[in-house]
Amino acid sequence: MHFDGGLMEKWTCEFCGLELRNVVLPVRHRCKSRGLGDTVAKVLSSVGVKKKLGCGCAERQTKLNELVPYKRQDKTGL
Repeated sequence: MHFDGGLMEKWTCEFCGLELRNVVLPVRHRCKSRGLGDTVAKVLSSVGVKKKLGCGCAERQTKLNELVPYKRQDKTGL
């Protein structure tokens, strides 16, 4: 669901699941990719490729994230 300039009580990022409350749309949020699937989804979305119902995009994204996960670095540096 996308609104321009509206107020939304709750908004959830479709990529990382971040939930924000009482936001003005459109929300500009840059989430970190968990793996290759998230990166591919972001690139395709940025060039205008849209998901279609039943296309298997979510499953493909999840599978790519499992196959090629991005490793998070420990904040302590150990």
